[in-house]
Amino acid sequence: KLLEITAAQTKKNATVDVALADFIADCERQNLKPQTTKKYSEVLKPLSVFSTARSISTIRALDLAILKNFVATLPDSPRTVGKKIERLRTFLRHCLDMGWCDSNCASRKSEKI
Repeated sequence: KLLEITAAQTKKNATVDVALADFIADCERQNLKPQTTKKYSEVLKPLSVFSTARSISTIRALDLAILKNFVATLPDSPRTVGKKIERLRTFLRHCLDMGWCDSNCASRKSEKI
């Protein structure tokens, strides 16, 4: 029982780095092509650096304003940034499914990143 409670607390307060590692491991478990997993990493590693630099430790701390600031730091073309936003939404959907956040703020229809 204690292990279940501890696991639930850890799950709900996942750090950004733990969530990123779990997502990449999940991509590999799903047998996604290595190129696909690499593309996810190309947006998630900078998110980790961005979060660390701003002392954002948990997935729950990410909100739309923070994600907009992160996207603004991406040095890519608008089309590439759009693809990276799609990958970011997929990652945050995974976090939502895992119970690490209450909503996928990157997928709100009324708000754009």
